[in-house]
Amino acid sequence: MKHVLNYLVVIGLVATVGACRDKDKENEEETVEPQVEITMDPMYDQQFLSSENVIFTTEEGYRVKLREMKVILTNLRNGEQLLSPAAMYDSKKGKTLLKVNGTSSNFGSLSFNIGVDSVLNHSDPAAFPNDHALNIVNASDMHWSWNPGYIFFKIELIADTLDDGMDNFNHPVTYHVGMDETFQSTQLTGLNWNNIGNSVEQLRLKVDFKRLLQNGSSTVDIKTESMTHSAPAQLPLSIKLAENFKAALTAY
Repeated sequence: MKHVLNYLVVIGLVATVGACRDKDKENEEETVEPQVEITMDPMYDQQFLSSENVIFTTEEGYRVKLREMKVILTNLRNGEQLLSPAAMYDSKKGKTLLKVNGTSSNFGSLSFNIGVDSVLNHSDPAAFPNDHALNIVNASDMHWSWNPGYIFFKIELIADTLDDGMDNFNHPVTYHVGMDETFQSTQLTGLNWNNIGNSVEQLRLKVDFKRLLQNGSSTVDIKTESMTHSAPAQLPLSIKLAENFKAALTAY
């Protein structure tokens, strides 16, 4: 009889522990931290530039492929509410610009810098925390050196500029835009945050290359204006690209 009682006690303890564990799991599921995610799509008009194989045709009739786009945004906020001090988009790593804890209720609008302000731009990139987008390990090839600082955005294309009916993508286009003179700030309002499940709200941004290359009277001809690394002689093109990029970066 004593053995039977001991056995029942053990069974009861196991059941109690199991129930507690199940309850803990329920509590964990109930307290999932809400998150916000911002994605970015390179596009040409309504055409998604989803891979290096996608061809778009410019107003001049050039046939173009996007090889790479990288962008650094800083001080993403809505008024006093800071979403993130810095984020970097890399087209080769997917659509995500950033994903952090928070809710969209604090971000009905969003202001940010395209690039890095003059103070941070010339600071030690190794001094940022390891998980910071501006840390030299994370920024990687988006940083020249302490003197010129960060590349604010990088766009690399390959184009066929000959109207001969043949595929001849042999015209490289390289836009590495940085330096303090190209720093831009902007604000997006009327944002459309979407609940995509798992307590994540998503905001989709896009960069329209049609507007990058032709923003009103500010046009960029990739045949004759095919390169800038933001050297002094190249700054006029870099500034034009920076202003056009600001206009091209919008929310859906």
